Amino acid sequence: IGAPIENSGGEGTVGSHWETKYLNYEYLTGTLISAQSYVSKFTLALMEDSSWYQVDYNYAERYTWGQGEGCSFLDDGCISTSTKESNFPQFWCDEDNDSGSRCTADYTGLGYCASYTGSIPSQFKYYTDNSAGPESHDYC
Repeated sequence: IGAPIENSGGEGTVGSHWETKYLNYEYLTGTLISAQSYVSKFTLALMEDSSWYQVDYNYAERYTWGQGEGCSFLDDGCISTSTKESNFPQFWCDEDNDSGSRCTADYTGLGYCASYTGSIPSQFKYYTDNSAGPESHDYC
């Protein structure tokens, strides 16, 4: 068992970064979403497992993305296909709101709900009108 690897984006991102949907704000994701990036225990463990580094886990930064949500945060969809509402409203929004009036989930800045409309793979279609969140977050 390990951390999921990115499955979307360009050649420099796919297969070589943490999956942004699950490890948002982490230093080794391929997308910069927050004003703050964190070096978590996930990255330190990767460095240690490579045998290239000896790490001190005391330097791992506090990482709160998905905290307290349990296994369903990884196993379930971000948006309910039946209700079309966010399963995890602190982390995934379910409406288009570009007013900039929402705090990011890590409370380091102001954010907004971004929507994407276009060709969306069927496993990520949460809405009937082909709208979704950013590709970097598996359209959440």
